[in-house]
Amino acid sequence: MNEVSASALSETLPPPPAARPLARREFIELQRKHVSWVIMAVLVPAWFYLPVTSNGTLALAADALGFLAVSLAVIGRLWCALYIAGRKNFELCQDGPYSLVRNPLYVFSYVGAIGVVLASHRWGLLPLVSCAYVLYYHVVIKAEEARLANLFPGAYPAYCQEVPRGIPRLRGFRTRTQISLDPRAVTRAMREVIWFPIAFVAMHILVHFA
Repeated sequence: MNEVSASALSETLPPPPAARPLARREFIELQRKHVSWVIMAVLVPAWFYLPVTSNGTLALAADALGFLAVSLAVIGRLWCALYIAGRKNFELCQDGPYSLVRNPLYVFSYVGAIGVVLASHRWGLLPLVSCAYVLYYHVVIKAEEARLANLFPGAYPAYCQEVPRGIPRLRGFRTRTQISLDPRAVTRAMREVIWFPIAFVAMHILVHFA
């Protein structure tokens, strides 16, 4: 009798995080980095043909804003990594930056991309980069939403109702008192984010010596 009761109880309980089956990631999600490089390859020729901001004050303002944007992107993406690294696909992250917006990594990446563009002193790149980013990541986010809805059929719809998709809200922040970190995932996040300051410096070199 006890064995039957234990068996019945085990069937009603949700699987532990490590045993939760992973939903298949869509092709568009797996190709994010490759598509980003393709977008950059397309935008590079535009860099040579668009006019350069010649006004010294505007150039200085662009450098300052670009530096702030890249710094915010680096800090923001590392902040996100503290909460989601090692938890992705096993637990629905709803705290920290994920309590303000559902896709904070993409928001901070966009801020960093704009920072690099500002360092180029070519204002015409701003709408090009913004359009390419919004169009592509709209498709990526929709694919991720379908996967997360499959992984967390109970919690994810309620989370979507509460937290906006791409524009952070200024209320409702919540966090946990302790965070368990995966060193390998955090290290990977640090390797990914280092490309923003590298691109910023490289853009400055191109502007001043090209």
